[in-house]
Amino acid sequence: MADAALFTRRRRTSLMRSVTDHLRRQIVAGELRPGRPLPSMRHLAEMYGVSVTTMQGALHALAALGFVRISHGVGVYVSRPRSVATTLVFATLEATPFELATVRATIDERMPVLAASAARSPRGGRLPRTLQDLTFFAGERSFSRLYVSAETFVRADLAFHAAIVASVTATQISASIYEQIGRRLMPALNAAAAELASDNGLDQAHRALATAITEGATLPTARLASAIARREADALERATAPDR
Repeated sequence: MADAALFTRRRRTSLMRSVTDHLRRQIVAGELRPGRPLPSMRHLAEMYGVSVTTMQGALHALAALGFVRISHGVGVYVSRPRSVATTLVFATLEATPFELATVRATIDERMPVLAASAARSPRGGRLPRTLQDLTFFAGERSFSRLYVSAETFVRADLAFHAAIVASVTATQISASIYEQIGRRLMPALNAAAAELASDNGLDQAHRALATAITEGATLPTARLASAIARREADALERATAPDR
């Protein structure tokens, strides 16, 4: 938990999102091992410089998604990851918008790196069709941010990310599941569309991500995917804050 000292405190409305994402990243990266007990909720709150209420909300979101297990009167433990299928079934049926945004961020961080790895050694020497079209999808997203409705922009953004998901085989995450998550998030995505569409840096990052993936450049892909996932999750967090 030494990384908690590096945690950057952001604006008040994003504290729960920030803490959730920081802990989730450590668990996904294997820095926090399954079965490991976390410090007490009060101690965690002190480490992150947030209220106990904020920390409680972050831990309950992580518990709902299967990243931690809360044993009342005993403590909080890092969980053995649920199967991806179980997490996604939960996400598409029962998760709150906040939890859905967390699931989407996880997918948007991890799948581009898998796609880039596949692009380095494509089967039959050819990229999957979805990756061949990725630059086109990035261009469609870029065009739609300026000239059409919020819903059309959102659909173009989802199509870009779904194409990445569809290019990765041997995984329980399918483009159709990703699209279901997108449909459930549609009200929040529409609410966040103006902010995301006006972000020139985010638009450039999507274009650069398309290039990095198709070139099989895994390190730039990881950096860009993480930045995009975090930026889009922040916008969704602001859009869904009144619902929490």
